[in-house]
Amino acid sequence: MGVSQASAGLTQAFTSVSQASAGLAQAFTSVSQMSTGVSQASAGPAQAFTSVSQMSTGVSQASAGVSQASAGLAQAFTSVSQASAGVSQMCTGVSQASAGISQMFKGLTQASTGLA
Repeated sequence: MGVSQASAGLTQAFTSVSQASAGLAQAFTSVSQMSTGVSQASAGPAQAFTSVSQMSTGVSQASAGVSQASAGLAQAFTSVSQASAGVSQMCTGVSQASAGISQMFKGLTQASTGLA
């Protein structure tokens, strides 16, 4: 009878040890999961800062592009102004040439009259 009770006691003791081991295993698993969660939580803000940095870089590049476009438009307007000035000078030159030709014909007319 005592042996049976002792065996039963040992069996319960081993069962308790097994349950305790299982409990510890679950505890370690929970700690591991918690550590993973903390790591992911830490990575989240880092990714957010990276995203904000990339967004800031994008905005800077966009601003640079707008500045370059503005500079290009300014140069285009300058080129148009220079072209207009060139056309004006050409028209002035044509007018002066026309006046010179008119004077030449007047001179020829006067010369013809003088010879006559």
